[in-house]
Amino acid sequence: MFIYLLEVELLLEESYSLKDKRRIIRSILDYARDQLKISSCEISNHDTYNLTRLGFVTISNQRNLAKDMLEQWLERIISYYPVQLQHYIIEER
Repeated sequence: MFIYLLEVELLLEESYSLKDKRRIIRSILDYARDQLKISSCEISNHDTYNLTRLGFVTISNQRNLAKDMLEQWLERIISYYPVQLQHYIIEER
């Protein structure tokens, strides 16, 4: 069994209030949970309206499958959402 963690720090480009931030983050987290079956949550910067740190976790019986899924998800976040990638790390647990 392989457990992979993606931790990503994002600058939210179209967020001018905490309400805007919640809308963007909720969209990202809902897609991860509902479509990709990846566990996720906001892990820090809760009170900063334009910066967030999100965590995503996936488990697989194949090492490459779990890691590739998180890498593809990171590319989708950058491509489809109004965010700038500040920092990320993918690690095996």
